[in-house]
Amino acid sequence: MKRVFVFVFLGMIAIGLFSCSKKNSSDSLKKYKEIKKGADFIIEDTESGLFWLKDIPSDGMVWKEADKYCSELEYGGHKDWRLPTISELKTLVKGCKSGSEKCKVSTKCLKPKCMSDNCYCTENRGPGENGFYWQKKIWNYKGDDMGSFWSSSVRKNHKFFYWGISFNNGSVDNGHMESEFYARCVRSKTI
Repeated sequence: MKRVFVFVFLGMIAIGLFSCSKKNSSDSLKKYKEIKKGADFIIEDTESGLFWLKDIPSDGMVWKEADKYCSELEYGGHKDWRLPTISELKTLVKGCKSGSEKCKVSTKCLKPKCMSDNCYCTENRGPGENGFYWQKKIWNYKGDDMGSFWSSSVRKNHKFFYWGISFNNGSVDNGHMESEFYARCVRSKTI
């Protein structure tokens, strides 16, 4: 009798976990809204109020090139694109604790001591394409297998290092400005 109870109980838990994860997955998809402006596609994050480019340049860039690319971009009828702050970029992380408050790196904490084990996850186990820690079916990405993106946030006391995120493992880390990461441009005004 105990065995039957244990199997039934474990089965109920498994069904509950499956239905919760399915609900959470569809709920997070509702967070994004695709907007077409002429031939351009923009992704609106309805929770943060940020607007992101759907298409991501296929080549990595050093930090200055990425900053220039975004600031000079004219897309979807707008000219006010920019590199996101590290806090803004973290809002795109899905399925990893690095996108939460557990990872202390933010616009309020830019020192290396803000990093911890909570600032990365297991490589290629995220919910997105190729196991990336982003929302599946949202981004057009044709880059490398790391998916490292620049932010506009400079590391405290190190003017040559900027914060970024590698979406293959959800890692919030900093890189030398001469390293090549990708640019994911953002804007915060209404469409």
